[in-house]
Amino acid sequence: MAGPTVGGSLSTLADTSLDDGGPWLRACTRKRREKLGAKLKPVLRCSTAQRPDGRRPPAGLSDLVEDDDIETLKSKFASTRAYFLNSDSGTHFLDALLADLREAFCDIPLDERDSIDVLCLGLGNPAVDRASLRQLALLDLLIERDPRLTRSRTQLYDPVFRSVSRQFIHHLGMKVIQRNEEACYQLDPNRHHLVILPHCAPVLINNLLFTNWALDVISRMVLFSNGWKEVRCELLASGEPESLIAEELAYIYSLEPLVTVGCCNRPMRSKRRGGSKRTEELDFEGMRVQWFRRMDLLSLPPGTWTIRSPNKSGHSLNSTEGSGLVHPKAIVRDDRFYADLIDQQTVSHFVDTLSAE
Repeated sequence: MAGPTVGGSLSTLADTSLDDGGPWLRACTRKRREKLGAKLKPVLRCSTAQRPDGRRPPAGLSDLVEDDDIETLKSKFASTRAYFLNSDSGTHFLDALLADLREAFCDIPLDERDSIDVLCLGLGNPAVDRASLRQLALLDLLIERDPRLTRSRTQLYDPVFRSVSRQFIHHLGMKVIQRNEEACYQLDPNRHHLVILPHCAPVLINNLLFTNWALDVISRMVLFSNGWKEVRCELLASGEPESLIAEELAYIYSLEPLVTVGCCNRPMRSKRRGGSKRTEELDFEGMRVQWFRRMDLLSLPPGTWTIRSPNKSGHSLNSTEGSGLVHPKAIVRDDRFYADLIDQQTVSHFVDTLSAE
């Protein structure tokens, strides 16, 4: 999440770094610089070619990166799947995630095939971004390992999808949503739903909840997204008042006390010397399996659910009288509530903040 520019010197430095044509340097603490002998590892900037390390291009430059061809993408996808199937850390993460899904959907027998719909929003472009490819590979393995999920009932959307990524998603047997509804997709109240939002802006979750604001739907929904507590802590750390968070993310805020969080991907102390470093699965930092038990939702005041919830055409289904909750807002750039709050660069800050509490 980009912070505001403070003072003219920072702006000048940023402009210089963009114009000098040299490599970017990885930032680190003074203590670490001394330990490394003041030798900073260069990070190559992204141009019109894929970054050598395969990581996500800087914001705003993803359109400049050429897609892998379909055969290269298939090869990379197979290698990524192999990591989750064959490495100790990969298999542990996959097994823990599957265990969380079994707990979250405990009322659905494992042999009840095709009983859970999957919606994935904000994946990114797997033909460009290694993080997106890893997230797609994990989704594919979840469907393969949990018979209640099926590819034909899995839908994905991201505005950055291009022809290669769309073709590849169809090749996997999944579907691409054609319209950007900014997460205002109505879910079938008679089905269960796994909603995956990899490092998506919290307003997307808020929009999704608003659109499906009914006890029967919310109780059948399981999210794999940024942890709500971590998101709120980050907003508070960035200077946003609690009252504004409650207003901007009203639906998340009202349900946060009731959210059940799975054990998968919880920060764990590293086995390295000292044991103070916490690690999470790469490209899934800050993401948690989260759901709502029906008995907990029933404890809410009856008026909680008597609010407007629009259909896809934007027509009101229920009255908003007596409700303090507000209509979700459209996605706006450069707004903290709409930014991708938690990523691999910032999650360590949240973990340190939480561990200090």
